[in-house]
Amino acid sequence: MMINDPFLFPWLPDRLNRVMDYIDSHLFGKIDLDLLSHLACYSPHYFENVFGQHVGSTPIDYVRRRRIQYAASRLRHERSSIGELGMQAGFAHYHAFAKAFHRNYGMAAGEWRHEAGWRDHMTGTISRNGPRMPSALDFKLNGIATKEPEDIQQRVAQTTQVVFLPATPVLSKRVVGAWKDSAMTIAMAQFMTELKLQHAFGMNANYIGLFYGDPGMISSADFIFEACATLPSDFPLIKQQKTIPGGYYAQFVYQAGHPLFRRLYEDWLELQDSWQLDSARPHLRCFPQLNRPGWIALPVQHRGGA
Repeated sequence: MMINDPFLFPWLPDRLNRVMDYIDSHLFGKIDLDLLSHLACYSPHYFENVFGQHVGSTPIDYVRRRRIQYAASRLRHERSSIGELGMQAGFAHYHAFAKAFHRNYGMAAGEWRHEAGWRDHMTGTISRNGPRMPSALDFKLNGIATKEPEDIQQRVAQTTQVVFLPATPVLSKRVVGAWKDSAMTIAMAQFMTELKLQHAFGMNANYIGLFYGDPGMISSADFIFEACATLPSDFPLIKQQKTIPGGYYAQFVYQAGHPLFRRLYEDWLELQDSWQLDSARPHLRCFPQLNRPGWIALPVQHRGGA
């Protein structure tokens, strides 16, 4: 991730946002370089260079890793066969999926699932550093909360509720590599400041962080954080607008601090018989403001997809 000003994150260009939205909604269909470059209105060669500069990989390698990450999440949380999940993730046959999985995670898919290999991978991922935060940044002075609330585990277990959240229109911007909780919060603070200066509705918007996959499973180089702001019903359609998908979410409400999603996984989701993770939809974090509480929401579905 390229950061010139240590207090500013570089947002992805609108053309790449358009490509990312397409990949998110067509992850398991046919995606090739010509299609993606056409969506970005670039030549294939120039598009590949621009994508690499901002994302750190080729577009097709990025799609492959996203598919593997999706399959890895489902292998942890669902009961379908390994071969079935591999095919649903876009791989033509089991052997292609097994090879790609081992190349990406250094272990077989069966080891990941049956021997809790995912836990070793997560431990290694969390121990690595995300982008270095400026040492001079005063988090308290800037209103950035990075510590978890007290008694978080007990509160998550007791107060998390499954709610249905409607599809929500938002303005959004993406940043690559904002992996640490402090980095995501700083990126959101930057987005909030910019939007409030540009649009009057920014003062009353809800600000929601959006990202796909368990943050503990994804390396900093692959992590894409999307800062979103809810829109008033009469806001004119513009290119930065998108819709957060609706559906059931396990929601934990908090007043202050910065609860980790691993609490929802470990202290709520893993104790459920009826609900499982819905890996096709994003994780959501609504940041607290003034007298409005914040919340984190894990996408869930009835076990078995019913």
